[in-house]
Amino acid sequence: MQYKAQAEAIAVFGGSFNPVHIGHVALVERLCALPFIRQVLVVPAMRSPFKGGVQMLPTELRWNMLSQALAGLGKVVLSDIEIKRAPPSYTWDTLAELRTGNPGARLLLALGMDAFKEFGGWHRAPELLDLHDLLVVSRAGAGIEAAAGTAPEDLLQWLPHPWGEQLVPGPGQTLRNEQGRPVVTFYDWELPEVSSTLLLASRNVSDVPARARDLLLRYWMLEEGSGA
Repeated sequence: MQYKAQAEAIAVFGGSFNPVHIGHVALVERLCALPFIRQVLVVPAMRSPFKGGVQMLPTELRWNMLSQALAGLGKVVLSDIEIKRAPPSYTWDTLAELRTGNPGARLLLALGMDAFKEFGGWHRAPELLDLHDLLVVSRAGAGIEAAAGTAPEDLLQWLPHPWGEQLVPGPGQTLRNEQGRPVVTFYDWELPEVSSTLLLASRNVSDVPARARDLLLRYWMLEEGSGA
């Protein structure tokens, strides 16, 4: 029996957004443009389990900056589901809660290529793929043919057992199971090369969206004025 995708889906895009930058916005805009996506749910984290000792901007500031940066994108909804949850907060818990709140919805997990390469180590990663497909976004020139540096089959190494042994490259830059389900779909998009970590360290706000930039600059001015 061939896999048949539902006509519409919800794309879930999470991250620390510490701070939000033009690369995040460009990615969300491209997700919104996909015809089968009816909603893009953006989920800022209180603190990512992978961020370790990285300095985090205040949660309220990151939320307000995201709200300003994504204003006007009709398909976008911000969710505070992870902000309200006591740490550690895992994607498995988030999607489980979203499934409860959106019965029958097809939830797709959107992530960048760097996150995909770490996906095998995520909490309950095999079970995530039992229930959800991945939309993996890479910068132009680093899609399914180029991301691993060799053949598409090499991308299977980043999937958890048993998925890495079960999927095969399929049409449309996908990795599919034997029923034809596109478990992983790769999108090779022109996106700005920006790093939140480097931006925060340098305090260079040129790559922060204009409406969010004012909030960040005001916060830093107040921080300096308080001697913090």
